[in-house]
Formats: sequence, structure tokens, C-alpha cells
Amino acid sequence: MTRLPVLAGVRADLWATVMDKPAYTPREVAARTGFSSRSIIRWFRNEPGVLVVRKPGSKRTTLRIPHHVYQRVLQRMIVR
Repeated sequence: MTRLPVLAGVRADLWATVMDKPAYTPREVAARTGFSSRSIIRWFRNEPGVLVVRKPGSKRTTLRIPHHVYQRVLQRMIVR
């Protein structure tokens, strides 16, 4: 059995699949939607599929929001 490398807690084959599509920072999503970065972080931090990046030994985390997650959350928030 071949062991795949792990990048930021994600297996390399899964990472490549996720990174096929664009992933946005909270600041980029805020600029697209007109909401604050803090609101974007609050809305997306526990959303399935969001990449949470943390350097070893650091308490600070960075979010990367894949395009499909961005679309899913926006669709859910649209008033019908």
C-alpha cells in the first residue's frame, strides 16, 4: 500500500481535486459580495468543504473557500 503525502492535513490526491477550482480568501469573497471580511469568516468557518490552513505551532488560521462552497452558501442565502 502506497502512502500519500499529507498537505495541511489533507491527502495529496484530495488536495489536487479540491484545487482544480478556484479557492477564495475571505477578503476576496467580501469584495465580491459587499459584506465585511468578518461576516464572511463567520459564515464560512464551519461550512463543510472550506479549507482551514494553520502553520504548525501557530494559533492563527486562514480560510480558503472553494468556488463550489461559495456558490452553495450564496444560493442558500438568496431570499426567495
